[in-house]
Amino acid sequence: MGVRPASVCSDLLKPGGYGRLAPMLKALTSAVVASGATNLDEYRSASLDAARHAGHRDTAAEHLIDVLGASKGKYELAGNDKLPREVDHDLEMWGCVACNFCVTVCPNDAFFKLPTPKADADPGGIFAGINGRQQYLVFSELCNECGNCLTFCPETGDPAVIKPRLYLEEERFEAAEGPRFLLGSDGAVTASAGGGADEHCRPSSPSSTQPKDCRSDSTELRRMGEFITP
Repeated sequence: MGVRPASVCSDLLKPGGYGRLAPMLKALTSAVVASGATNLDEYRSASLDAARHAGHRDTAAEHLIDVLGASKGKYELAGNDKLPREVDHDLEMWGCVACNFCVTVCPNDAFFKLPTPKADADPGGIFAGINGRQQYLVFSELCNECGNCLTFCPETGDPAVIKPRLYLEEERFEAAEGPRFLLGSDGAVTASAGGGADEHCRPSSPSSTQPKDCRSDSTELRRMGEFITP
């Protein structure tokens, strides 16, 4: 089929990078069609012929001339010196500025968000005083500790460590350290504060009129119970 890998990570890992993937592929498809090629091998060959016809050694040399000339501004410091915004606040497990960067810059889609329960859906008031319209959580088993979320987070702290860390496999949950949550296939949530005894929040039976069993003193577990257990 002529399929070949293409390195675009430098752009994809920037905020909104994955949103630009589809336009990138469409632009590549248009370029392949315009060259008269039917696959990437033919396109590469046609591009090399065009570069040599223009007096360049190869496509890399042609690109270098462009980078040092017409496109130079894209690569100079003046065009890339804007630092990520910062907020003078320490990141916490629950609540943040809800910038969404951790979701958009994660290369593994480990982060996801859920809306913060509103007052009428939070009779116990366990989310009262929590900032942010969204709460951000991370599937730790998907995280490769690349540090991208840490780089772009405007608050002080590592989202991959501080935000609720979720596990689906008990062995990995037990081997991990620090505060974390194990999501059971039955809807139960197990929380570990790291070194302390595990606590549990279990869902009610579908036919039961009783509320879910989540009587833990752990506010973090009770909040997670509100999110996860039916």
